[in-house]
Amino acid sequence: MSRFGEVLKKAREGLQPWANASRNSLAKVAPQMDNTAVKEAIVFLNELSAEREIIEKETPWDGDATDGIHFQQEEVATLLELSKNVSRSEIAKGLKSDFTGTRFWVAYILSKAGDKTILPELRSALEQEEDQLILKVINKAIAFSSRNPILRMFFKS
Repeated sequence: MSRFGEVLKKAREGLQPWANASRNSLAKVAPQMDNTAVKEAIVFLNELSAEREIIEKETPWDGDATDGIHFQQEEVATLLELSKNVSRSEIAKGLKSDFTGTRFWVAYILSKAGDKTILPELRSALEQEEDQLILKVINKAIAFSSRNPILRMFFKS
């Protein structure tokens, strides 16, 4: 089992297979995340995003299936957000994903980080991104990472 898989398994301990871990459970295991686990988490986000895209394309009426994937993506994103001892630059590599779902969740995580060391990655992603929602989230991440109070006025956390 991957490092990320082990951490997530600990967070879900005692839960039903379909249940997601609580924020408190994720916070307890987040210190066990390292940069290797981050890479594995991004790969898992890619897998979930690919699966979601297939379902949305083939059976757009199947909201239950896409909801389940959304909740898994949110769980992974929350774990990455709470993993304060890992490199935000390692998380930012997910902005280069081929999958809009992964790019959205990575941008979302970084929008909460407030880390000015990731500004170059955010600005690069801003130039490359075409999805309007992701562009908004990246702009929010830039505003909070730059720590510019004027920029922050435009975004509420």
